[in-house]
Amino acid sequence: MAYLKLTRRDDWHPRLLDYVHAQERTPFNWGQSDCLLFVAGAIEAMTGEDVAAPYRGKYSSFEEARALLGKSTLSFVRSQLREREHQTRAMGGDIGAKKEGGDWTYGVFVGPYLYVKTADGVGILPRSEAQKAFEV
Repeated sequence: MAYLKLTRRDDWHPRLLDYVHAQERTPFNWGQSDCLLFVAGAIEAMTGEDVAAPYRGKYSSFEEARALLGKSTLSFVRSQLREREHQTRAMGGDIGAKKEGGDWTYGVFVGPYLYVKTADGVGILPRSEAQKAFEV
C-alpha cells in the first residue's frame, strides 16, 4: 500500500502545540474545521504537507464528506496513513481514532491525551479512549 510519505520537521512538537492552541476556539464546521481537517492541520503543522488540500471546502456535511472520500472515513485514513499495531504504541503527533456513533472521530496524540475537534473547538480525551492509531 502506498501511504503518504511524511517527514516531521525538527521543531514539529512546538509547531503542533501552537496549532492545537490556535484551534481551541475554532468551532466545528464541515469542510472547514471538522475532525479530519483538524488532524490534517496537525499533520501540516508537523510536516509542512497540506494533505487535505484536495478536500478542504469541497463538502459541507457528513454525507458530502463521505461521498467525496468515496469510502468510510476509517477506510480513507487507513489508505493514507500506516496503522499502528495497537493504539498503545502511538507516539506524540500520531493520529488517533475513536468510534462515535456510526462512524469514527479523529484526533492527535499529545502527551497523555488525544486532542479532538468538538463543536466549540478542541476537546481533550485520555489517550486510552483511542481505539486506533496511525503513524505520522
